[in-house]
Amino acid sequence: MTVRKRSPRRPPTQSVAAGMTAFGNVAAGAIEPPDTVKLRAGDLPYWALIMRGRARDEWTETDLQHASNLAGCMADIERIKADIEGEGDTVLNVRGTMVVNPKHMLLETLTRRNVYLTRLLHLHPAVVAGNPADIQKHRAADRAVRKTAEEMEDDDLLAQPSRLQ
Repeated sequence: MTVRKRSPRRPPTQSVAAGMTAFGNVAAGAIEPPDTVKLRAGDLPYWALIMRGRARDEWTETDLQHASNLAGCMADIERIKADIEGEGDTVLNVRGTMVVNPKHMLLETLTRRNVYLTRLLHLHPAVVAGNPADIQKHRAADRAVRKTAEEMEDDDLLAQPSRLQ
């Protein structure tokens, strides 16, 4: 008989433990790229977007590496789309005949990579959103945690740590 190893279960999303974890994740701020990753300036908005796709404590080092690739891919897609828009869907080749812009093939490759990395990181809608009935509950809980964190930032009524003498 084989013994199956149980993976640790996360507490229910409505539990106090889950609320404390979510509050800690929000208070910790944005996730920065690892030192081994060099993101271009154009990649950073996509990095921030990707990082919001999961809770802070769910990202692993390997996931962050893949997320950096996805951020670069998303930035490249937008750049290539802008190039195609400027050049047009067809261009003149060296023989002087109109052909399909070769950047369309590059755009297709980048789009496939984008889809693959999104699935690899479990950021596609079926995983992120989950059961449609739970989506509104999760969104409301996230908004409440963020609002509480923002309110507490400027709250002078909270006790400050005192120094022992």
